[in-house]
Amino acid sequence: LSGRSDEPLVAEGSLENAPSVLFDAVVILDGDRASETFRRDGRIHEFLRDAYRHGKTLLAFGSTSALFERVGIMPTLPDDTPDPGVFLGERDAWTDALSQFVAAVGRHRHPERDVDPPLI
Repeated sequence: LSGRSDEPLVAEGSLENAPSVLFDAVVILDGDRASETFRRDGRIHEFLRDAYRHGKTLLAFGSTSALFERVGIMPTLPDDTPDPGVFLGERDAWTDALSQFVAAVGRHRHPERDVDPPLI
């Protein structure tokens, strides 16, 4: 990985070759094409559910935010308090969601979601 903007960033893992537990967080970017593709791909649904179950930090922007609801991931905990690891970013307000997301990734996991049995 490189922090320099003029060097390529090489991804070594994806949902196709690594389980979600190996990732620190998940970000789903906005886009109508992405929304349609993700809505129909069961592998993405499973990946997101597993990331949620493992307490990972999750962020979706714009139209892809609906995917979280589709797979049963809500921005609130069972007691209706905000989930500190689930973020839904609006198209025009992404900087706020991103800064909160980065802070939440620093926690590594969000045990507030742990319930027995798991909700999803």
